[in-house]
Amino acid sequence: MSEAPSSSGLETGFSHVVCGIFCYNEEGVIGPMLRGLVEQTIFADPTLKKTVMVVPNGCRDDTAGEARRTAEEIMAGADAPAATEFVVHEIERGGKAGAWNQVVHGMLPGDADAWIGFDADTDIQQLDGLEQLMKALSADERLLATASVPVKDLEQQQRLTFAERLIKSNARVLDGGGSNLSGSLYVMKRENLRDLYLPRGLVGNDGFLSAMTKTDGFRRAPIEEAVRRIPSVTHIYESERTVQQVFKHQRRLTLGSAINSHLFRYMERMPPEQSRVETFGQLDRENPNWIADMIGEHQKKGMPLVPKHFLVKRWNRLKTGSLTERIKLLPKVVLGFVVDAYAYYGARAMMKKPGRGVGTW
Repeated sequence: MSEAPSSSGLETGFSHVVCGIFCYNEEGVIGPMLRGLVEQTIFADPTLKKTVMVVPNGCRDDTAGEARRTAEEIMAGADAPAATEFVVHEIERGGKAGAWNQVVHGMLPGDADAWIGFDADTDIQQLDGLEQLMKALSADERLLATASVPVKDLEQQQRLTFAERLIKSNARVLDGGGSNLSGSLYVMKRENLRDLYLPRGLVGNDGFLSAMTKTDGFRRAPIEEAVRRIPSVTHIYESERTVQQVFKHQRRLTLGSAINSHLFRYMERMPPEQSRVETFGQLDRENPNWIADMIGEHQKKGMPLVPKHFLVKRWNRLKTGSLTERIKLLPKVVLGFVVDAYAYYGARAMMKKPGRGVGTW
């Protein structure tokens, strides 16, 4: 457990941080999440302003009401967090991408200089986790974002079913490493958010945001060092529990990556001076299904719906290492390939459906 901050503050390198928590039907989760959040060391620092912004989007339950009640209880307590304000912004239309755009480009306080993105079920394992992420970001000018390391909840469970043991033992193979930026918990400087936008119809928000950050909206080759996961900061997330869930999850990841690949090709042709926020915002307003239409045009020009390397990428792991190491790895690669094949052809089938578009992926 970290020591309490001194009266001079934690010296995170920032003066006002906004914690954006996106929710969809999280009435039973948001209360405990907020109570756990304010246990973070940054909330005891009186020199750092904190705005906790809860953003229920498209909710059909009382997530917003529960967030307000919990915030009132926290601030009325004897150990209320220092220099903290809670705000609940309800957005009627569902979809994290649209909610993210509204908040980041229209609701942040003018003096905010840091942004922390959360999901409502994020469970940070270190009390100084946010402090570590903020300090790492401010200490290195090359960094544009820091993120925590996601850990499956299976890692904390002792009694597992056969399927759960299989998922746990093959987590690295099945997950494929993931994006460096985990949307469940990441920190960015306010200035680096100004030309980031999540188009409607995205499935892979994390991968898109990470790629946009590393390439400055595809104005340059990716700088991998611009986004860094901090190994000493972890958060727990709910894992798949059955083989069927693994296949479905992997298909969605592949679908998201495939859609992103078409968007990346589109952006590579955009002039560097062209605003990504204004361009994507206008496209979203004029035609909510513009991404699906763009993919259709790419298909006519011979671009595959899903890149072929998504199907065969795991076999590259057998190109290095000793013969013994490759033989040991072979069963896991084969297992990963089976999941990839299902995901690859499943994603292709979904993208070929007539009338595909926002909300129909």
